Amino acid sequence: MKFSKYLFLFLIVLVLAAPVFSKTVKTAPKKSVHPVPMEDGNCLSCHEGSKQYEQWQSSAHGLILVKCEVCHGEEKAFQKTPSDKVCRGCHADQAATMPAGKTCVTCHPAHTFNVHKSVNYNK
Repeated sequence: MKFSKYLFLFLIVLVLAAPVFSKTVKTAPKKSVHPVPMEDGNCLSCHEGSKQYEQWQSSAHGLILVKCEVCHGEEKAFQKTPSDKVCRGCHADQAATMPAGKTCVTCHPAHTFNVHKSVNYNK
């Protein structure tokens, strides 16, 4: 009788604690691939004229012709939403001054961001 009582209590504690432990277990990140085959490797084959393309074209990256794969990766390592780590690859100084709790896209929305200072990229 005593054993079954302790077993029952142990099972209740285990069930109640399961959600806490499940949040601490990390799973391997899902490998990301572009949703459709990019046969020619050229993003413009599908995206030219799209809203994203038009926004990118007039952004700071578009003006200096930063290609899509610099931020989004190539077909087999595609990231629909690049992480701040990707931004830091080129913008480490700016990322170092980022306010706590913010991400790059908090202030610089994807494809529409512009610089905060006067820079003429068309020189």
